[in-house]
Amino acid sequence: SIIEQVGTVNSQITQIATAAEEQTTATAEISSNMQGITSESQNLGGLVNTAQSTVNNSVQNLNSLQQMVERFKVL
Repeated sequence: SIIEQVGTVNSQITQIATAAEEQTTATAEISSNMQGITSESQNLGGLVNTAQSTVNNSVQNLNSLQQMVERFKVL
């Protein structure tokens, strides 16, 4: 009957609305997680730059130390 079909359609509409709401919630959570990942990636990039700078400074210090040691060998 028409009444049963209307009831079926209403039920399907409710299911679709619920699914859309759940999908919206999941999408918002994914977006939030992606923003967190982006932020952490930027932090990691900064740490890598700091580490690289530290390594470069250490290499310079070692080179200077090596030159000083070589001077003592000559004398």
